[in-house]
Amino acid sequence: MPLLWDTRIREANVRRRLQVIGLPRAAIYAVGCVTHARDAVLSCRPSLHSTFDRASVLLDRFWSDYPNSLDSVNLMASRDLVVSMLPDDERRLSEYLSGEDALMDGIVHAFSSAILPSYNDSVEEQIMNALDCAYMFVYVFHHELDQFPQTEDEIHTIESHSQFCLAEINFQLYFLSLIESIEGLPPPYSEMCRVEL
Repeated sequence: MPLLWDTRIREANVRRRLQVIGLPRAAIYAVGCVTHARDAVLSCRPSLHSTFDRASVLLDRFWSDYPNSLDSVNLMASRDLVVSMLPDDERRLSEYLSGEDALMDGIVHAFSSAILPSYNDSVEEQIMNALDCAYMFVYVFHHELDQFPQTEDEIHTIESHSQFCLAEINFQLYFLSLIESIEGLPPPYSEMCRVEL
């Protein structure tokens, strides 16, 4: 995992804060972060791998059906559909050059976190993996297409100077603060993105 993201997430006590907000708000946070990463990349390049596009539609469906989309049966079906689309390791390297597979993994983790009935270590790991995958999608799309950094120092330098990486980290932290400030079930993602703290 890239160093700057790890550091900022740890410094912001994200794991502890997720425990405090619990389910379903922590899962909604994960789906929101994955959605934001997808939107951030699609604003630069509107079409990616066709399988990614099909998986991405499930994020839109989640938000258009929200809050009914939190039903575990519906989420399990959506998650399983994305799992069935995930490429094997060989196809990941040859066909998903923009990091689309990382976001597809993130969708699986985010949906999986919302299926479980109560907050526990497994839910927390699913959420943290979703956040990491969302960030990695942005990082890979913007920075590994042209260059493949070899050392942690090179990765840290890229992250520290990348408007895209910094924006994604800042969004993840802002979005968590926003959800923490809302009593009860948060509004849909599109409404939350218009709110200023």
